[in-house]
Amino acid sequence: MVDLGAVERLIEETLAGGGSLLREVGVYLLRAGGKRLRPELVLLGARFGGERPAARLAHLAAAVELVHMATLLHDDVVDESAVRRGRPTANVRWDSQTSVLVGDYLFATAFEFVSRWAAADSWLALTGVVRTMAEGEIQELSSRGRLDVTEQDYLDRIKKKTALFIAECPQLGAMTADAADGCREALGRYGYCLGMAYQIMDDVLDLTADLRTLGKPTGNDLGRGVVTLPVIHGLTTSGEGRIRLQRILGRAGDGEADLKAVASILEGSGSVDYARGVAQEFAGQARQALAPLPPGPGRDRLEEIARFVLVRDR
Repeated sequence: MVDLGAVERLIEETLAGGGSLLREVGVYLLRAGGKRLRPELVLLGARFGGERPAARLAHLAAAVELVHMATLLHDDVVDESAVRRGRPTANVRWDSQTSVLVGDYLFATAFEFVSRWAAADSWLALTGVVRTMAEGEIQELSSRGRLDVTEQDYLDRIKKKTALFIAECPQLGAMTADAADGCREALGRYGYCLGMAYQIMDDVLDLTADLRTLGKPTGNDLGRGVVTLPVIHGLTTSGEGRIRLQRILGRAGDGEADLKAVASILEGSGSVDYARGVAQEFAGQARQALAPLPPGPGRDRLEEIARFVLVRDR
């Protein structure tokens, strides 16, 4: 039986073979914590099949976590982030060049694992997802500072950035365990809806969470000119709040006073609650998608995760 501990040990062993600097940066990232959502979904997906080849599952679960780690490294360089999970980012602790190169190594290692341990269709699916994630990031970059972003634009962006990758994880585990097509489809739908809910709540937390709890500075999206769902909704409301919101966003406000003002406006207009409601709808759809799956601990855990994304504080 493969568990997350075995996956983490495999990642550490892999990093140890790449030289001292790679090991130092990689272990720093790995031990910073994190929910390990993506590798857990791979392992949970495998519960709905027959055969569960331990080595294959461990390497594929490690692969998706390596992809996630690589994207975090690259995102922090692009966003010039200084803190993640309550600690200095790798680009601050070392430098941006190191972060980019280590991220490239993690990507390459993940793809090597998948090419060795997954069927060809899984390999193509995962590489396609990574390409789409990059498209979503470019889409976000090109829309910075724009106040005409629609809700549909936003949903399309987070689908590419987050949801499709999360959707692929349980399907990867199910395919590895030779689960029935119906199970794979249900898990893919579940993962997609879960990913949408997860990202919407992440964007809500960026506006409302406490810095010490969140583990990174709040207001990152606001400071970078990234318009998220609460802001999009707030810009559709009428009255003085909308005018104040446009004024603050128009000058790309990112100070503490501006963040508090935006959060207050969005709370008062019902925009934060609206975004939470959309996340709740996606999380509910995720739970409904599990209906075709046989009952048991695996399904129970998937339902628990769908509820957790709505109440998490980091």
